[in-house]
Amino acid sequence: MKDYRMIELAALSIDCSGPWLFWPEQPSELLIRSIRDYGQLEPVLLQEFQGGYSLISGLKRLRACSANDQNVLGITLNCSELEKGHIYLHSNLQRISGAASLLPAARFFQKRLLQDEWSSFWHSELSQLLNRKELKLLDDWLRSDGDWDYLVCSGHISLETAPWICGFSRRDLCALEPFLSSMYWSRNNSVSFVKWIFEIAQSRDLTVQQFLEHCSLPELLQEEISPRDCQKKILDLLRAERFPNLYSLEAEFSRLQKEVASGTGWKVIPEQNFETDRLYLQAKVEGPADLESAVQGLGEIKDRGSLHRIWQWQKDNLD
Repeated sequence: MKDYRMIELAALSIDCSGPWLFWPEQPSELLIRSIRDYGQLEPVLLQEFQGGYSLISGLKRLRACSANDQNVLGITLNCSELEKGHIYLHSNLQRISGAASLLPAARFFQKRLLQDEWSSFWHSELSQLLNRKELKLLDDWLRSDGDWDYLVCSGHISLETAPWICGFSRRDLCALEPFLSSMYWSRNNSVSFVKWIFEIAQSRDLTVQQFLEHCSLPELLQEEISPRDCQKKILDLLRAERFPNLYSLEAEFSRLQKEVASGTGWKVIPEQNFETDRLYLQAKVEGPADLESAVQGLGEIKDRGSLHRIWQWQKDNLD
């Protein structure tokens, strides 16, 4: 890098389309007001090309200047595309808040570095920014096609889906895309969704599209229901397909516990996945009156011998 030079020019004359600008965010109102009231205190970094200038770093400052109809103060550098990527990355380390936030930068360098160079960059730089678990998730995701990066960067799904996403074929991911892009999935729900579909399709030797049609899932996207309700329906259907025996047991237990505890204010809860015959009783208490009612309800359950019905059901149905 050489040829440092300070210049001033109109914001709109600067090319801001460089692929090294990993995080093209808009400036905050605070930054816009600061530059309006006190001027641009820190210059942006620019490179001259074919009579014009491209931005290396300082996009939010440039956009703030543009919002205020002010010229941009910049320092010109002469550097390669890879050097621009390094400059932008190290100028914005404060924006990194986990593996997902680093995905655009990692993909930029992955596409431009040779295998040995990529390995060195991974161990010397990325490993300093993420913990071991985050590095593994990022490594898994980078094995997938970059066309799906937007799903993570836009918050539609969690990067923790990476171990399964990288196992799908492009055809299968195309079948999943309408479900992933049309809703914002929480970390747990997105993992369950892709993991269960992957496992079921693999075990039944089906394409994802075949399995989705088997469960009539595409039709759910056409229903006029909230994304939350749509996700619940989808996950209920998938859970029934992935764990048919457990799903059936849970449905039967739910019916039985309502019968034996009806009107008592108590809920009977089994051990997770029915791993033992242990039961948990739960009641909501918000004051003395609720406490008295809960005590009476517990007495009713005892007098009815209700729990014995559940224990007998467990004995008959659980291994």
